[in-house]
Amino acid sequence: MSAPLVHIENLSVCYGQTPAVTGVSLDVAAGEYLGVIGPNGG
Repeated sequence: MSAPLVHIENLSVCYGQTPAVTGVSLDVAAGEYLGVIGPNGG
């Protein structure tokens, strides 16, 4: 198996003081599609 095209480890994103994503890790191989789906907070 080849190395991933994208490697993300321990990603965290905040909007102001509000955490949106905390501690996400993932690998994406060439030819794969990735979508992140969730509530929009509305």
